[in-house]
Formats: sequence, structure tokens, C-alpha cells
Amino acid sequence: MSNIDPFLGTWKLDVAKSKFSPAWLAIMKATPPKEETLVFREVGTDELELTIAGTQTDGKPIAGKTMWPRQGGAVKIQQSPLPEGSTIVSTRIDPNNSFATYMMNGKQIFVGQTVVSENGNMMRTTFKGTDAQGKPFEQLAVFVKQ
Repeated sequence: MSNIDPFLGTWKLDVAKSKFSPAWLAIMKATPPKEETLVFREVGTDELELTIAGTQTDGKPIAGKTMWPRQGGAVKIQQSPLPEGSTIVSTRIDPNNSFATYMMNGKQIFVGQTVVSENGNMMRTTFKGTDAQGKPFEQLAVFVKQ
């Protein structure tokens, strides 16, 4: 892995290129984001801090702060838009590719894969899961490096 982690920096949501799933929004008890910014910064050599800030289309704030183990493992959730009882386990596939399993009360609710483009200018997160009726859903969030 190079010394500069491709995830580091400030990322702004490209709402027009993102596709929001009603099932995912129901799990999150949210409306689609009007705007959202992610900031990844290094904390020592083993962790990345992720701060999330934004606004939903209904005007409610989006806020979160988590500590992601650089090589993978249990994510420390300090503040999260995720439902109460949620946990995250991450796996770093390669420097530009990370996978995470999202659970609520020990049961998987969805998975997410985040990929930073080779040129480092775009980041795509795809969430996949099943809704309360067992129907599959997929959501795409596209972020542009600032």
C-alpha cells in the first residue's frame, strides 16, 4: 500500500449521478440527501476517521463520525445516521477498494462496497441488501474529490 491512502480527503456527493433506493432509505429512516460531504483523515497508522455532514431533502441533518481500521475489522461508531443497534465490519480488499457488512442487532441488513477510481477523483459506494419483504435492493452513491 502506498503512503498516501486514496480514501483520504474531502468527498462531495454527486446527487445527479447517485441512485437512492426507497428500501435503503426506509432502513435509514431518511429522505434522499440534498447534499452530503465525507471527510476521511488518518488517525495514527492503523485507522481512518470518517466524518459525514449533510442535509436530507426534508431538511434534517446528516451527521456521522466513525473510525475505520485501515486493514479491516470492527468499525468504531461514534455518531451515526445508522439505526440504533447497528454495527459495521470492514474489509480492505486493496488500496482503492473496501467492503463493509452492516448489521443491526447482530443481523446483516446490507453490504457496501466503496471503490476509489484509479485517478483518485471519484468514489462510488454501492449498497446491496434485502428489504423487510425480502426483496433485493441496490443503491449507488457517487462522490467527487474536492
